[in-house]
Amino acid sequence: MDRKVVINNKVFFDEIQFHLAKGKAVSFVIRGESMRPFLFEGDKVQVRRADLQRVKLGDILLAKWRGNYVLHRLVRKRKNKFGLAGDANFSQIEWVEEGNVIAKVVGATRGEEKLRNPEDGLNRILGVLWFYMRPARRMVAKIKK
Repeated sequence: MDRKVVINNKVFFDEIQFHLAKGKAVSFVIRGESMRPFLFEGDKVQVRRADLQRVKLGDILLAKWRGNYVLHRLVRKRKNKFGLAGDANFSQIEWVEEGNVIAKVVGATRGEEKLRNPEDGLNRILGVLWFYMRPARRMVAKIKK
């Protein structure tokens, strides 16, 4: 039987960073709906330390932003900053300094089902296209209301 343990975010992510620094992959269950329709609350992701020289648009990154932790998609790159956005978000982009990028998602499961590899080129392209469809998605959401 799976046990559910709730711990403080800082303690949780400090522990993740400790294991990542040792070169280990870490898996955890995500909370929140910001990555729908690609990831849902309750999905399990596997992360590895991010090689910032090899990070590509469409990758899903774990980063620290304004004192919080976000697991969002890389949608823009500037000199030493990464623009991250939740797939379910219509407008916000979190600009994150390179030093605040903690890890990259390298795998995901929903229940027993393995999801499409987040590092797969097609998956990254679909994620970026979804981001650029924001204006159309916003209009559809307004019509649905």
